[in-house]
Amino acid sequence: GQIADAISTTFVGFESDRTRTGLFNYGRRKTWHLIGVLCVFTSFPFCFNLCVKCEHSDLWAQFIYYTMFIIIFQFGWSCSQITHLAMINELTHKDDERVALNSYRYAWTVISNIFVYAIASILLGFHSTTDETDITSADAYIFRTLTFIVIIVGAICMLMFHIGLHESTQPAEDTEQRLQLSLTSNGRLKRMTWKRFLREKEFYQCAFIWMCARVIL
Repeated sequence: GQIADAISTTFVGFESDRTRTGLFNYGRRKTWHLIGVLCVFTSFPFCFNLCVKCEHSDLWAQFIYYTMFIIIFQFGWSCSQITHLAMINELTHKDDERVALNSYRYAWTVISNIFVYAIASILLGFHSTTDETDITSADAYIFRTLTFIVIIVGAICMLMFHIGLHESTQPAEDTEQRLQLSLTSNGRLKRMTWKRFLREKEFYQCAFIWMCARVIL
């Protein structure tokens, strides 16, 4: 899953920046976001349910089954998260507004995580088939119910996002040009190459903190 996430994140970030107008002029970021949401919707239920038609198969068969859906899920997750985050820089060019939007985004991420944990606790507390604290295959239907609840709530939020947010129809190259404006003496930032980016110590600091957070959580 982490390998698929790393590859998908790099691919989606690169290709979404190169996209011009998106499908049917829908918007380059919203198009990638919609593709990601559809991938998540079609793969997420299978990741947290018993193997369909292979529940009693060998472990290698179940491994292949779940790996397929996890790869689709990670690709969809990268599409939705990367483009959603990238849209902040295109919605506004003021630093304080970008910070505010990032704060709102993170706050709702925390709220959504708490919501899922709360619903899971309620379902496991009221519908558990045993008095033991261990989760077994007998509790699969609980996670199936939880999955459907998450999908329904996510679909509602997705519709609100795509209907309520109007992405700029300005060509991608013009957007990139505006994003390069700065308060320097010449009024423009020089585009950083990937070699220069790898020499920035902040990159490794963020990577280390992110890695520790993922390992702990």
